[in-house]
Amino acid sequence: MTDDVLLISPYEANELIGQVRKSDKVTLHVFSPRTTKSMVAMDDLLFYNVTGRANEQTTTKIFKDSILRDLRLFAGSLFLGEQRQYQELGNFLGVLTTPQHQDDSRVRVATDGFVDAASRQILLWPTTCPFERSPLPFLKTMLLLRMHKKTRSGG
Repeated sequence: MTDDVLLISPYEANELIGQVRKSDKVTLHVFSPRTTKSMVAMDDLLFYNVTGRANEQTTTKIFKDSILRDLRLFAGSLFLGEQRQYQELGNFLGVLTTPQHQDDSRVRVATDGFVDAASRQILLWPTTCPFERSPLPFLKTMLLLRMHKKTRSGG
């Protein structure tokens, strides 16, 4: 597994692809966020890649789940492949995805499902959540802007 990821634009990838094909040190992975349910999944970085290593095509997972989660979130993926991914994303965002708190009056859950840090400790939260306040309003705005741009520009 690797922690080393560099995001580049399609333009940059096109400019660098010749050098990548000659290098045995880097691999260029194609990524696209899933914005429709029927879209082919290209968000696991396995769909297509280019490297200078002879006859090598990455078909096994080499990136940590947290890197893929962050990349999907950053890119605005609207659909994930597995229920487990939704659960992990909710945990990372600090959002309660199961009614596990209903018998504990010490647990505070906001109307959008966000659980504060003290309550996450009580619940033995399975993932580190970096947020002190709910990130959902920001994510909602970001996704709305992305969708608005897509509908106005046609892509």
